[in-house]
Amino acid sequence: MKPNRYIKAMEIGLAREKEGISYFDLIAELEKQPDFKFGNESELTFLVWFSQNFRRSDKDLTRGDVQKYRWHIKQRNGDNLSVEQQRTAEVIVNDLKYKYWLNGEASKQYLDYQELVESRKAATQAKKQSNISIGIAIFALLVSAGVGILSVIVDLVAYYKSPVPPYDVKIMEDNTRTQQLERENGQLKEELYKAEMMLEAYDSDTLK
Repeated sequence: MKPNRYIKAMEIGLAREKEGISYFDLIAELEKQPDFKFGNESELTFLVWFSQNFRRSDKDLTRGDVQKYRWHIKQRNGDNLSVEQQRTAEVIVNDLKYKYWLNGEASKQYLDYQELVESRKAATQAKKQSNISIGIAIFALLVSAGVGILSVIVDLVAYYKSPVPPYDVKIMEDNTRTQQLERENGQLKEELYKAEMMLEAYDSDTLK
């Protein structure tokens, strides 16, 4: 937030609380700031504020002094003034060349303003930190949800790829042993046949 000329004037006045500052030096300091150039009426308005917030130990500025300064502005602009008005303008100009000090009420207002600025900064920073924390929490939830969904997908894929009961059991027959038994059976039959033929021949010889 950009401070206005009154806030800036209080800042300068508080910085010069020991040595004080004249009205004209304060105007010069303010006009060094961007967009702080005074016009005739804005300077008179500022002088009213200055008279209420800056003090001298021996004399305070009054509304009458502000009107006298108006004559100084007219003289500065080349307007014709009476001799009395010219003398009065010179008096107020000399008075404003003295050092003035920011009064206690204005100092407190400036310190309150500083506290408000700091509070807003702290609130803004806290809001940023809160937004970051919320973002991290949301990200963590999304990651957790993503992991859960991925786990479900993996389980479903594994389920659909697994065999469904009753399980198909394929029996691989080994024909080697069967063939061996068949050969042995054939040989046994042949041996029995030979033995039977020999027995019949023996019986035939015996009967003769």
